[in-house]
Amino acid sequence: MVNDLAPWAASVRKVAAEMHVPLLDLNADSAAAVGAMGSAAADRFAEVPPGASGTMPAASPRSTEVMVKPMAQPLLTFDHTHLGVAGADYFAAMVTRELSVAIPDMRPLLVP
Repeated sequence: MVNDLAPWAASVRKVAAEMHVPLLDLNADSAAAVGAMGSAAADRFAEVPPGASGTMPAASPRSTEVMVKPMAQPLLTFDHTHLGVAGADYFAAMVTRELSVAIPDMRPLLVP
């Protein structure tokens, strides 16, 4: 699995350490979760945009090249990044758990 967000996550970890603030390392946590469940199971978390075929693509290597696209043009393909309802629910629960550990005072504010 290619973690193409790793450079950004490393920058966030660096800033959090420099500022001495709590960090939710969701990049590491989500990469570990997806790695443990496998790509076929993780594909159910992705959003299939309106107008797309509605099917998931066959497994293929992911490119680390950045694609430059004009803004405000919808990409009507499955992209392994944007979440549908199942993915949003899964990762929202992950954030809730992480927040309750990193900032215990927030526990009463979080939905169980």
